[in-house]
Amino acid sequence: MDQQTIRGQGRAIVAGIAGNVMEWYDFSIYGYFAAIIGRNFFPTGDRTTSLIAVFGVFAAGFFMRPLGSILFGYIGDKKGRKLALTISVGMMAIPTFLIGVLPTYQQIGLWASLSLVLLRLLQGLSVGGEFTTSAIFVVEGSTARRRGFLGSFAPLGASAGTLLGSAVGAAVTTLLGQSSIESWGSILRLIGLNAAFAVSFYMGFVYVTTYIRQVDHIAQSTALDINTVAMLVSLVLIPLIGALSDRIGRKPILLAATGGLFVLAWPLFWMLHHPEIALVLPAQIGFAVLVACFGGTVPAAMVELVPDRVRCTVLSVGYNTGMAVLGGVTPVVAVYTIQRSQYDLSPAFADGRGGGLFCYDTRAAGDL
Repeated sequence: MDQQTIRGQGRAIVAGIAGNVMEWYDFSIYGYFAAIIGRNFFPTGDRTTSLIAVFGVFAAGFFMRPLGSILFGYIGDKKGRKLALTISVGMMAIPTFLIGVLPTYQQIGLWASLSLVLLRLLQGLSVGGEFTTSAIFVVEGSTARRRGFLGSFAPLGASAGTLLGSAVGAAVTTLLGQSSIESWGSILRLIGLNAAFAVSFYMGFVYVTTYIRQVDHIAQSTALDINTVAMLVSLVLIPLIGALSDRIGRKPILLAATGGLFVLAWPLFWMLHHPEIALVLPAQIGFAVLVACFGGTVPAAMVELVPDRVRCTVLSVGYNTGMAVLGGVTPVVAVYTIQRSQYDLSPAFADGRGGGLFCYDTRAAGDL
């Protein structure tokens, strides 16, 4: 067996295992936390009835699997196994994340239960095409003598995914405690809010100074002067916006900030991509206003989102995870996207997509 064949088989095995691990981790985690999901989305007052409702929704996901098999079977045969696997895993990841940030029955009533059902159906649709496609992908990439051995890696990945879900569930429950697990949706929302804050801050103040020097060839002293003015604007606005949030609520301002990040990212970067100070300065001030909207509202919003019995744990985890996920890596991502795309405005698209996702996260945050 030549070296190229061995590498090809290795890539097929890794792809098959990775897809199944992610897919079945996402699918099984629902079952492991059925009791908590039942209390939050089907509060019937009777524990048994609540569990029946939760596992009924779990079963509904399985009924979508035949439809998923038709859809992804067609994609796999017509467009390729790799594309079918990629779409399937992506379709599983998105509803899994959205389930994590769904408002509960107490917050939006029946819409919470209906949304959960819809997202579980999407998960079932995804699973319907993933396992068989991954098995085909692995077996087709192997030699006739090793098909049995390599084909076994598909169910191995599925078992590893359910094992990972169990292990992660055990670790999270042990480290955070039952009361914090009940507030996991709040943790995810805090991660989203703080990630949006981190993106706007580190993009608008840290990376932009380097961006306008390299792209517009503006002198370092001028770039720092512009940054200083923008930060002064933000410094003045933060307490004013905090006071405004006391009058009109946190959510309208946070929606304006996340929505503004989504809508204005490209226009602001377009303005930054000019050597004229008359365009660059207003653009960076625009980022400063977005930062001020987050800075003036996020601290109070975080406290109000979380019950006091778990507030220190949830706020610490949510804030620092959000900063870790997108804070420090924002300049790296910006530089990398420009290098890969050879398009100077490409960081705006990452910025904008993040704003759109965080806007959904803010809308789901209940009353603020």
